Amino acid sequence: MSTKPPLYRLIGELQAGSTLESAASRAGLRLEIAEVMVDHLRRSGKLDSAGSLCASGLGACGTGTSDQVKIHCAGCPLSR
Repeated sequence: MSTKPPLYRLIGELQAGSTLESAASRAGLRLEIAEVMVDHLRRSGKLDSAGSLCASGLGACGTGTSDQVKIHCAGCPLSR
């Protein structure tokens, strides 16, 4: 297991495109703890949902090609 703190392991897994359940498991956390961590990050403004463009079909996974889409989807493992 990594020597990184659990929160950083969870964030790393989420940034790699893992679901919350998978990210929690890979980070060595119970799902309930991971949910609390994600909730804290959202409330503190440090975490945004990727769903705004992704769910609308306007992101790089859909038909979007604008500069806004390129910035929003940069680093997403699904847009490669």
